[in-house]
Amino acid sequence: MNIRELKEKATSLFASGNKLESQTFKDYTNAITSLDMLKDTGWVTINTAPVAINGTTVRARRIGSTVIIDCSGALYDTIALSDKGWWSQRDASGQSYSTTFLVPVNGIPKGFRSSKTIMGSVYTDGPDFVGSWQLSSAADNYIALKIRNKKPGNLTGIRLSQIKYFTDDPFPDEYLN
Repeated sequence: MNIRELKEKATSLFASGNKLESQTFKDYTNAITSLDMLKDTGWVTINTAPVAINGTTVRARRIGSTVIIDCSGALYDTIALSDKGWWSQRDASGQSYSTTFLVPVNGIPKGFRSSKTIMGSVYTDGPDFVGSWQLSSAADNYIALKIRNKKPGNLTGIRLSQIKYFTDDPFPDEYLN
């Protein structure tokens, strides 16, 4: 049901002289539930960690219970990261990674948090796999990048796909227009 249909439904249900019957109330409740699914925050900019450079931004948008996060803003919609703010880690197999936060701990705002950790792949501007990204759960709310074989210097030309997930967070009404 779209907004126009919802307005028409409300007008017909509550037209002057109509009695509010049980079925009418149920129809109205169903229409309002549909309206909640249409809530949209628009794009909201999330604060990035100091490692983000050259216009790199992180934006989130919530439509109903779906969140979309977009990381881009540097040249050709890539992300760019400075050489400062990285630390070394090893996985269970001994592979060495350089790790940093793109969005710091507790940086994902309420209303946009994931109830589960989500991970994905990181590629260069070409087809080369270079590491992984991690969106943490609501417990600590961050986006981290793990890059294998990172060379000294700034890292540019990194592509992250949009991150899409469902959230159980209450809708952030302060972002509604």
